[in-house]
Amino acid sequence: MMQTSIRVFTITILLVGTSIATAAPVSFTGLGFVPDRETSSRANAVSADGSVVVGSSTGPAGQDIFLWTAGGGMVSLGDLLGGSINAEAMGVSSDGSVIVGFGTNLSG
Repeated sequence: MMQTSIRVFTITILLVGTSIATAAPVSFTGLGFVPDRETSSRANAVSADGSVVVGSSTGPAGQDIFLWTAGGGMVSLGDLLGGSINAEAMGVSSDGSVIVGFGTNLSG
């Protein structure tokens, strides 16, 4: 019984070691800033392939949605018309074509 447990444990270690060794390298890419607008930003979602990042950008006028791509950098998508500037992207589809989030208008 003791010997069987040791074999299972050894196989588990080998499988974990194999998956770590074949994983893609990890990297970090700074997103930058929305030009002439922002004092801070927060990324909330990334597309499945990492090509699109969405979140919120905060500046003197309020908080609005940003979209980041490697080719275009960080751009503001603005807010709903009317009301205070308060919007945030909370998710993005796997291919980066749909963004979901919230915003405020005159109705709140």
